Amino acid sequence: MSNQQSIRIPKDVIVQVGNDLGMEVNRLASYFGLEEGTSKVKIDKSWMEILPVLLQPLNFSGVKVLFADDSLLFTNVLRDEKDAAFVGSDSEDLVVVPMSPDTVMHQLASYLGEVETTPRVKQELSLDATIALLAIVDTIRRIKLKNILDPNQTTFDLDLDSVKDEFTQARDAKDVRWLAPFMSDLRWFANEVDFNKSLNELANLGVIQYKNKKIEIDDKAIVLFDELLNRKTMLGIRSVFYHEGTLNYLALAFIRTENYIWYLNGTEKSCVMNLNYEELKGLIAMMLAPGEIPPQAIQAPVRKPEKKEEVIKPRFCRNCGEKFNEGAKFCKSCGAKIA
Repeated sequence: MSNQQSIRIPKDVIVQVGNDLGMEVNRLASYFGLEEGTSKVKIDKSWMEILPVLLQPLNFSGVKVLFADDSLLFTNVLRDEKDAAFVGSDSEDLVVVPMSPDTVMHQLASYLGEVETTPRVKQELSLDATIALLAIVDTIRRIKLKNILDPNQTTFDLDLDSVKDEFTQARDAKDVRWLAPFMSDLRWFANEVDFNKSLNELANLGVIQYKNKKIEIDDKAIVLFDELLNRKTMLGIRSVFYHEGTLNYLALAFIRTENYIWYLNGTEKSCVMNLNYEELKGLIAMMLAPGEIPPQAIQAPVRKPEKKEEVIKPRFCRNCGEKFNEGAKFCKSCGAKIA
């Protein structure tokens, strides 16, 4: 499939068009909540190549991008074995931009840009601790914004409550322009962050010093925090696909800072690690790779109208054996009531 301009397809006709062409909606496509329409549909020729990707994808990925100016981009990427497309929606239509998988991968990687090769930095930690780390960065950034007339401020009063409150307020407001809510929003399954436990974990790793609920940045981690405070672009991807008959859920994020591209694993056993540009492209390609053919969409069984039992009236009188006239209530011979 060649890269094309955007195509608009009404949501309420896609399933019907697929049925007409013998393409059933699979379970991944059902994430769009498509419903079968009843109106007569005229098939546009521009739909033909992209319909298999929309109705029978092998990978469904949600993509979120936070740019340096705090603007946001939300879209989806659908993949089949050979084709891909960016897919967004409005109230009535799916807005589809067909692209080759390779072009999609390069497009997403370009949002972060290339960096010079840097020594490997890697830290394994829990996802809660990753979110707590980002919440500390958000809290410092918030303090800096409030004290914008003192840009040289390097010491900050940080504690458990201020970091937890910073995260909770931004998360509850669904303000994903902040690092911690952005990362938390990638989680496939809701889970409350235990900040006290997570901060103790960061202290044990030597990232912070944590005592009596007070937080101080460890000297070894100052460069990391300085980089994260100068965030340029953040890219998040959540992917779902089938592997060995099981539905798999993956999530990860990338943060472009002044000198690094950081990779953050979105599974419960997380990891923070810097990447070069080729590694970035490889991980994006992995997230968008097609899985196995999914089952067909689960559809609610159509309830057929129940047939009323027919009451079969006797044709002959049980008392005298006389044949009944149609519609009679009593036997004309003996007068017995017809049951």
